[in-house]
Amino acid sequence: MGEGQQDGARHTHAEGLTVIGVSHIVYDVPSSADTMVSFRLPDDVLKAADRAAKDEDRTRSSWILRVLRERLVRQGYLPPLETPRAAANRTEREED
Repeated sequence: MGEGQQDGARHTHAEGLTVIGVSHIVYDVPSSADTMVSFRLPDDVLKAADRAAKDEDRTRSSWILRVLRERLVRQGYLPPLETPRAAANRTEREED
């Protein structure tokens, strides 16, 4: 393994990355990674979420995040995400 990496269930920091080793598989995750959340789901809900994620060619996590974010935006708890095109247009307007 590379410098600053460890296997097993250990975590270490190396050059701005948090390296997480699980069962001899090492994942490089930016140290500013989102907060990990763990919760229980009934089997039928989990299976349905997996099917929906697969239909959208997403991971389970990204699908759950998208659904949750959409609901929070719709209910006013979060502002809408700015699309890359909108961000580019805003930047162009600010430069003028």
